[in-house]
Amino acid sequence: MRTYNIIFAGVGGQGVITVSQLLARAALSSGLDVRMYGNYGMSQRGGSVSAHLRLGKKVINARIERGEAHLLVGLELLETVRQSPLLASGARLIAHNAIIMPTGKMLKGIDKKLTTFLGEGFPGSLVIDAAAAAGTAGLKGMNAVLLGAASKAPGFPVKAAAIEKCIREDFGERAGPVLEAFKRGLALKGK
Repeated sequence: MRTYNIIFAGVGGQGVITVSQLLARAALSSGLDVRMYGNYGMSQRGGSVSAHLRLGKKVINARIERGEAHLLVGLELLETVRQSPLLASGARLIAHNAIIMPTGKMLKGIDKKLTTFLGEGFPGSLVIDAAAAAGTAGLKGMNAVLLGAASKAPGFPVKAAAIEKCIREDFGERAGPVLEAFKRGLALKGK
């Protein structure tokens, strides 16, 4: 198995690191080697946050360079665009279709332009309203929707059952709405 490279991108407080750690644990429990690199920036003030996750039989380093990512999971549109140069040719992109304030306040109306850029610039991309699909599960559900949709990308090396198991472990008796959100993500269809 070749190394599978995933980037999670968003802003502080969205759970970028949390969702990437959950996927890393699911990959480890599936017998894969995992390396993770995080860029937290000004995360406490809503700044840029990204996580690089490399999965495979034997992974040497964690950082993903330009043109190496197989999948980009964007929790926020501006940060998704910022990380898009790291995508390899033919890579997949799954993104939530919202801009988080305060950055978005300065760029009113840009969300439609960014959605068009991502949708047209990356074949197979899926830009969705993950918050609406999350239902009552809130932010954690939004990330679960994106992770569910991402797990259907070609070559994605972690089985949905392993991810569901980690969700159950993390949320215990409160896992129901998050699992439902994950399943809604699995059911989404891209272009």
